[in-house]
Amino acid sequence: MVPTLKELVIRYYDKNKKLLNESTLDNETKKIDHELAYEYDAIGNLISKKEFFDDELERSESNYYDHKNKLVKQIIIEQKLDGLLNVNVDSMIKTKSFPSLPSPTYDTIISIFNYDINGKLIESKRETIMI
Repeated sequence: MVPTLKELVIRYYDKNKKLLNESTLDNETKKIDHELAYEYDAIGNLISKKEFFDDELERSESNYYDHKNKLVKQIIIEQKLDGLLNVNVDSMIKTKSFPSLPSPTYDTIISIFNYDINGKLIESKRETIMI
């Protein structure tokens, strides 16, 4: 028996060998079910990372750098799945009852980084804002 692939991962890189996109293709459905998209500034610092599941944005990360190319701020926005974890899909299929799913909610995580004059990280602060 020949094993079959459940999924296929496809990666695209730029001319500087920086990862731009990573897509996971489900071999059964022939659809992309997970995707990561990356964006860099002119010198190669990661400035944006977006994560998608089933074409929906689940996580977004933005990075900000100082004049010495040190990461000084990072903002992450994540979709919370709290309400969705309690959904009984098997029961919905059996009863053919599909109630409306709860609207997604998001957490925003803001991190600030401070460095000494030699460029050594001396402080890192993190705050989570629940929306």
